[in-house]
Amino acid sequence: MFAGCASLTDVVLSETLTRVGNYAFNGCTGIKHLTLGVGITTLGQNAFAGCNAIETVTSKNDIAPSMGNVNCFNNVYNDATLYIPIGATEDYQLTNYWNKFAHIVEKNLDVVPGDVDGDGRVGISDVPSLIDLLLGGGSIDSADVDGDGVVSISDVSALIDGLLSGN
Repeated sequence: MFAGCASLTDVVLSETLTRVGNYAFNGCTGIKHLTLGVGITTLGQNAFAGCNAIETVTSKNDIAPSMGNVNCFNNVYNDATLYIPIGATEDYQLTNYWNKFAHIVEKNLDVVPGDVDGDGRVGISDVPSLIDLLLGGGSIDSADVDGDGVVSISDVSALIDGLLSGN
């Protein structure tokens, strides 16, 4: 479907999608961040093979989706971080191919990055809330706007950039 498309960088697959077909994103060398919706139960053979730039894979399903083969994520198992729902580690560690990820992190995946003030939406009021949080030395999942795992001044910049660009 998207095989060989080098311009894709962030791929977010629908919550209602249940299967990613064989070779669907094969050779998409620009993908850095991949999010699999909660409905995905199967990844076809070589679905993400050759996507060697992947830094993060987020799977919202509590149960590890089945994979067609080891080449689904081929060369990223040692470098990429796999984010999964809280409480799902055992299932992913016991499931073929998912257990090859060297970095598996449980995370509350219902958090909206940038919604620092907790009103359910990302808006200009989140900027001073994020600055206050940083100055106070605090940290919450929604404050990690740039997704690097650390709450810092770069998150303020990412939040402002996102607001200005309409994202």
